[in-house]
Amino acid sequence: MTGKPEIPEDHIIALARRRGLALDPERAAALRPLAESLLGRLARFAEILPREAAPPPLGLFEDREP
Repeated sequence: MTGKPEIPEDHIIALARRRGLALDPERAAALRPLAESLLGRLARFAEILPREAAPPPLGLFEDREP
């Protein structure tokens, strides 16, 4: 164990099902390193960004005026 928490495969499967996707345990195990990497990157961004930073506006880029 590297000291960071791991995401269990059953949790990945449950999250996928809530979004209409079907995963078997083998695919969930294959996705776990990618999900952990993504969450780690997001955590690093959260540490870098100032707390008062405004969230991005909602909508697609095409919907926004320049």
